[in-house]
Amino acid sequence: MTHKKKWGEYLLEFFMLFLAVFLGFVAENIREHTVENDRAKEYAISLVQDLQNDTTSLNTQIKSAEIYIAITDSLLNLSKERLEVSNTAKFSFYTRFIYWTVPLSWNRATFEQIKKFRQYQVL
Repeated sequence: MTHKKKWGEYLLEFFMLFLAVFLGFVAENIREHTVENDRAKEYAISLVQDLQNDTTSLNTQIKSAEIYIAITDSLLNLSKERLEVSNTAKFSFYTRFIYWTVPLSWNRATFEQIKKFRQYQVL
């Protein structure tokens, strides 16, 4: 046997259901916010590491460029002199390095990952 519910009981059930759904929504938003913050920290750490690696590569490239400039300068000085046997050996030695370059490649892995997932707002 069931008793007839009063309006107050319906209202109480509605508010309890509303409160449960609302609190579930709030909990999900808090969880998403926490996950996004963690992801932002991971991206920031990874981006700093990529920049440090790029800086090291760039410093190596600068040193290579300085050597290349010195070799080119020596070649220019040799080209102004008369070509003799001793100079041809030097000239031959220096010309080996004409095409000696180290290509510079930037590490864009983290940036591409951020772009892929459209997480610009996280940073």
